[in-house]
Amino acid sequence: MPYITSDANHDIIRQGITPGELTRAKEMSKGRLQLQMENSQNVALWLGSQELLMRRILDIGEVISIIDA
Repeated sequence: MPYITSDANHDIIRQGITPGELTRAKEMSKGRLQLQMENSQNVALWLGSQELLMRRILDIGEVISIIDA
């Protein structure tokens, strides 16, 4: 399995990704984040990790803006 991932990574490095692939990946990331926020345990994990790692809490809108940038 590590070889498959490594080969895929090398292909991406060599060939790049298409604008469509980038758009799909961004939309998937935003959707996953929004779905995770429907669970109170995930919200608590989000708040805790943001405070520990960033020393401030980014709201979902800020993160989505970062993904879209």
